[in-house]
Amino acid sequence: MKTSSDYKLSTNVAVLCVGDPKSGKTRLSMAFPDPGILDCDGNLSSAVRVSNGKKFLFSKPYETDDGKEVPEVDRWPRAVHETKLLLSSPETKSFVLDGLSNLCRWGLVYAENELVKAGINIKKEYLAKYQAFIPLMSNYITMLRIPGKYVVVNVHQTMEKDPLTSRTSFKLDIPGRLADTLGGQFTDVWGMSSDADPMNVKVGAKYTIRTKPSGFHVNLGTSMDLAPSIDITGKSPDEIWALLSPKLSTPTTVVK
Repeated sequence: MKTSSDYKLSTNVAVLCVGDPKSGKTRLSMAFPDPGILDCDGNLSSAVRVSNGKKFLFSKPYETDDGKEVPEVDRWPRAVHETKLLLSSPETKSFVLDGLSNLCRWGLVYAENELVKAGINIKKEYLAKYQAFIPLMSNYITMLRIPGKYVVVNVHQTMEKDPLTSRTSFKLDIPGRLADTLGGQFTDVWGMSSDADPMNVKVGAKYTIRTKPSGFHVNLGTSMDLAPSIDITGKSPDEIWALLSPKLSTPTTVVK
């Protein structure tokens, strides 16, 4: 048991960052200090180019350190192993998971394989792998939170349209009911938006962090005194961090 004086506000920030591909999620992640990155998407290059030589650690669960492909069934256990290394490293102050959608897919493959090894007929018990996957992923997110480092998890979203009401809704691009509930394991759920901006000759787009419900994302919310939208167009990771860091130690009520 600990007292309230032991609770470190500035190091218990965990952000689920939602957005379409190329909306700026990875660049935002690179803004956090001394990141250790679990690269599940293989799309770090553009963010690294604008990071002005920023140092970071990274691992690719789908590839060994000597460049050999990891079989899909082995990617989940490798991801967990590499995550533990990144979290425990004294060189990292932040942990970034770039590509939750892919990690979930590997988790499902792993769960299915474990059920087969246990003699379960997954064709008859089709939902068994999803039931096994839920605690697998929930426990993984809990593991990320324990060391007290900044946590950023990037994930895509999908859009659904109700055929009866024509209402449009958004969900995390992950399987099962976790698509509706996973945000509850994070202090913040932010959305990234990229919109065409022909007036911006250099970039051609406007990149925005959304911290409050936008109508174009899953339900967003923040535990900090952040503006509903933060323009990060053309900003380097260090410049983005300069905007965010003063707010990280002043949490307010999480909006859900």
